[in-house]
Amino acid sequence: MKFIAFLLGVVIVVAACSPTAEETLPTLAPEALASPQPTAVDTPAEAPSTATPVPPSATPTRFELPPTWTPTFTHTPSLTPSFTPSPEPVLPPTLPATCNTFAVDRERSNRTFNVGASPVVAWTEAEGTLYYRLTVFNDIGAPIFEELVTETQYALPADLFEEGRRYGWQVHPVDQAGIQMCYNRGAELIPIVPR
Repeated sequence: MKFIAFLLGVVIVVAACSPTAEETLPTLAPEALASPQPTAVDTPAEAPSTATPVPPSATPTRFELPPTWTPTFTHTPSLTPSFTPSPEPVLPPTLPATCNTFAVDRERSNRTFNVGASPVVAWTEAEGTLYYRLTVFNDIGAPIFEELVTETQYALPADLFEEGRRYGWQVHPVDQAGIQMCYNRGAELIPIVPR
């Protein structure tokens, strides 16, 4: 019953909105729909025209996208400085005997140090080493400092460290051919506030 009442209401609304035979809707004259024609501007006869006529082929055309086109968005990474970590170790098939004694020198290394001070890290010597690659990591494991060192200890820059965070360091020897000789050795660094 409700459906029949609905249909009857639709028929009444459509009939009420339809124009009667006597009513005529206003229309525009055809000349009103035509695009306006440019009017000529009077120029003095002695002044030559400097305007270059545009050939019809040079008129820009409007490019329309197909109705199925959907925009896609790509993420553009922000330009932030990045640190290149140490390459993956390429170790010889047989480690040299000096790797058996290559280790962190805990007596000469600082584990805890005052904020604003330069901690010292140290390790034992590996014979046949050209240099040592020293890397410092922040508390999420991202490298923040790297240095090639020829000695067996190094004083790290104090401005690398912040209060309340933990850091780590690692070092490995590199031979004359530029190949990592031994596995990484390292330890933790903890900056503290002096009391």
